[in-house]
Amino acid sequence: MLHVSLGIVQKGGDTAIAGGFWEAKDDPSTQLIDIVQLRQAFVDSPALKAELQKTDFIFSNNFFVAGQVGMAIEPLGKKVTCFDQDLRGFAYWNKAQDFVGKTSLFITSEQFSKDERFSDPLEKYKDYFQSIEKIADIPLKRGGQTVQIFPVYRASPMLKPYPRPYG
Repeated sequence: MLHVSLGIVQKGGDTAIAGGFWEAKDDPSTQLIDIVQLRQAFVDSPALKAELQKTDFIFSNNFFVAGQVGMAIEPLGKKVTCFDQDLRGFAYWNKAQDFVGKTSLFITSEQFSKDERFSDPLEKYKDYFQSIEKIADIPLKRGGQTVQIFPVYRASPMLKPYPRPYG
């Protein structure tokens, strides 16, 4: 747990024991995000705080990332969902048409932004929103090093429901 929180075996990290032995880019524990750090980025940044206040909901492209983003953002009062083929519980918490006409933020992780079906991570959503534009990158740090980057996009308004294979 100390490594997940502080990066004690992370090469070059501020808290590394004996200089560390594992590069952050190769460490699967970086997939477990610091939800407090992500939430704090929206609290501390006037621009992100304003975007969050203007938006109706947040979505991600992966149920795993959406779950972590949901834990980070829920205390700030916004719904989080997932637009993907594998929705898990997100398929049952809202109806697909609930989001049509609404403004949103698309938050993903650089680690999970790749989709082999599309060369551009935004291409998957271009037919569902009038516009999608990048507004920020949120770096998450551990041991003084950036271990993940969360791109944030404004996507609005939603034009039609994102297809759901179930739910």
